[in-house]
Amino acid sequence: MQDCGIARGSSQSVVDRCAVSAYGRNETFRALYELDDGRLEATIHAAGDVYLKLRETEAGDIERADCGGGQVVREDGRSFVDCTDQAPFEASCSSD
Repeated sequence: MQDCGIARGSSQSVVDRCAVSAYGRNETFRALYELDDGRLEATIHAAGDVYLKLRETEAGDIERADCGGGQVVREDGRSFVDCTDQAPFEASCSSD
């Protein structure tokens, strides 16, 4: 699995390029993004051609959303990989 790292602030482009490159080669990857409030959200392409999103809640728990697939999105001068047909987030791990 290609670990594309964690995008913090203006470092999004490095993580975005890594994920888009892995997507183009149909390789598995994980790309993490730090949100404005310090929580993390990840886009993952896992074995078996499975795409999913993980995110940290305000309480520190982890939620998961399964995706129908992945796609490269071009938006606001940025190219990044995102889910298609994303299901709602559901609790996955609890910090309790």
